[in-house]
Amino acid sequence: MLARKKNSAILFSAAAVAILASIFIPLFRVNLIDSLRCPLKVFSFLSREIEKIVSYHKISIQNQQLKKQIGLSRRQIHESSELYLENIRIRQLLDFKQMSVYPLTAASVIAYDPSNLSSIIIIDKGRREGIIRDCAVITNDGLVGRIIEAGNSTSKVLLINDLNSGVAAFIQRSRSQGLASGSLGGGIMLRYLSPEADVQISDLVVTSGLGGLYPKGILIGEISGIRQEDNRPEKIALLEPSVNLNKLEEVLVVLKE
Repeated sequence: MLARKKNSAILFSAAAVAILASIFIPLFRVNLIDSLRCPLKVFSFLSREIEKIVSYHKISIQNQQLKKQIGLSRRQIHESSELYLENIRIRQLLDFKQMSVYPLTAASVIAYDPSNLSSIIIIDKGRREGIIRDCAVITNDGLVGRIIEAGNSTSKVLLINDLNSGVAAFIQRSRSQGLASGSLGGGIMLRYLSPEADVQISDLVVTSGLGGLYPKGILIGEISGIRQEDNRPEKIALLEPSVNLNKLEEVLVVLKE
């Protein structure tokens, strides 16, 4: 009898434990999972933010590298374009030099005289190349000016639009004589034309060779306007220079024979 009661008590206790376990173990499991879920969320969030920072840093470095590469490529393209254009200009000058009846030497413009930016340039050739004072300076487009000072390796050139410049010239079509000289504002005028001179817009004006300073037949420019002042009998023609005097880079010097 006692043994039977003891077994019954054990079975009852086991059943009670089983019931309690079935109730509290799931609750403990849920609480455990909930307690772990929050740190996992925080860790996951931090991981994502760190990945974003690392990714942004990599992208930033890549962008900087790309910008440097683009800048280098642009400089290389620019330098190649400048070299290409310079080669074209030099080739044109050399072709003109070969066809010219005058002895010529090529030179590059290295500076503008700071005392007179619009009418004096400095070139990289001088007496060592046979350049002396009053040598004419031209391009394949026409007259530029003349040498006013020659050093050993550099020379100063007075441009034809300077107020102190004067070039004996004539109108190619009508042969009317005049003097091409600079004017205020950097323009050029053909002065001392006779009142009866045959002058028309778009007439070409070339050097006459009178005085021996400039060879005959070098293009100076094209007539763009004509006027006659009331108090002076002669006509005056406005000239558009055949050479862009503000964008000189390479020139040819006519050497004295």
